Amino acid sequence: MPVIEERYDQNKIDSLKRYLKREADKSRPRDYEIIVDGFKVVSRTDDVNEFDDYEEEIKDNTRNIAILIYDGAGTNRNTRYSFSLNQDNTNLIPAKPVNSLGGLGEIDEIIQQKLEEKEKDFKITTLEKELEETQQKLTEAEEYHQQLQDRILELEQAKPQPNALSLNLAELGAGLLDGLVKRNMPQLAGILNGIIPPPAGSTAPAEPQGEATFQKQGEAQQSPPLTERQMQNLQNLNMMEQVFNGEQLQIAIVILRKLMECPEQLIPVAQFLNLHNSNEQV
Repeated sequence: MPVIEERYDQNKIDSLKRYLKREADKSRPRDYEIIVDGFKVVSRTDDVNEFDDYEEEIKDNTRNIAILIYDGAGTNRNTRYSFSLNQDNTNLIPAKPVNSLGGLGEIDEIIQQKLEEKEKDFKITTLEKELEETQQKLTEAEEYHQQLQDRILELEQAKPQPNALSLNLAELGAGLLDGLVKRNMPQLAGILNGIIPPPAGSTAPAEPQGEATFQKQGEAQQSPPLTERQMQNLQNLNMMEQVFNGEQLQIAIVILRKLMECPEQLIPVAQFLNLHNSNEQV
């Protein structure tokens, strides 16, 4: 069994404890025991938590601390680490193993410790890199979220108000109706007469008894009376106002305006409505 004798050094004892803990963490615990001045203060065990119990037996006159680390659970082969206290340095035996097995074991321990430290450094570097990438993705996600919030705000501010839309449609319908009546009476009368026939049993109203007059530059002028066809067209307009609600009337006016802009489409529309197949006049 190899024996390593050295002068007492707490750092080296702590190093042995760390070695035992690493072996236990890797599921290969090592048995050990600790002897102070020939008295066994820690019996053979693989529980690292009992390692520091030897400190209670350290006195001012303590001369030696021996730590035995066994090669395996089923063997008595071990390496003995002997630390001398309260002795002249000249009487100490140089710290070296009794045979080559002890030296190789210590070198193997050092190599193992270096490999573990290198593995730990590699894991730390990998974790730091992953953390940096995660932080970058988080920053990009926050920027994209802010862009979405700004876009939603823009859309909400640009959304038209329902009341304003209804007012615009009403103003458009009123303007179109006024333009149709004032500027396009002959064309509008023809279209209405073809699309909306007078109700059954109705007769055209009689011509007005009075005459409409107006003054211009101090000279009285008489306006020509409305013809029977014009009276019928006005009656059709009244019917439209009675049949359609406000929104429907606006749509009808827009359709009439489009037909006035494209009169060649009037016949196809009438054919689509099967007006030629009925008794209605086009």
